[in-house]
Amino acid sequence: MALSRQGLPNLAASSPEIVLKGAYICDDCDGAPDLILVATGSEVSLSMEAKAKMPAVKIRVVSMPCVEFFEAQPIEYKRSILPEGSPVMSVEASSTSGWDRYSHAQFGMTTFGASGKGGDCLNKFGFTPDKVAGQGQRVIDFYKGKSPHSVVDRCIVNEIIGGPGH
Repeated sequence: MALSRQGLPNLAASSPEIVLKGAYICDDCDGAPDLILVATGSEVSLSMEAKAKMPAVKIRVVSMPCVEFFEAQPIEYKRSILPEGSPVMSVEASSTSGWDRYSHAQFGMTTFGASGKGGDCLNKFGFTPDKVAGQGQRVIDFYKGKSPHSVVDRCIVNEIIGGPGH
């Protein structure tokens, strides 16, 4: 059972079986993505709304409800979700902490929050489709003409050498 304080749309690509993989593609594009938005919880819907604001851009939206389950998947699966050559931006309202493991850029809280209605707080801190789309475009612009390294392979190297988080 998954509960939320917000009313959220059902994700057509979601199922108990795919959620057990830890991460899965919610909404894809034709060809190699210009940007991958990876999120969890209510930020998945926010990421899909941001994608809709950028119709000329090839964007893949990935839901990552459980990093531990994703890390247990075969390397081929992980690379199919987060392929090399596409920049990845995480979208997480609570904190950017830990998202650098599976993203090149993070969109999230870097300060303390605020008290108030959920929608008011989200607007105050810029958690809107327009702001996510704008930051996503800056990530695309930064990586234009470059081939972003694989976030999946970076995690494997850190596991082998005992890098951060291990």
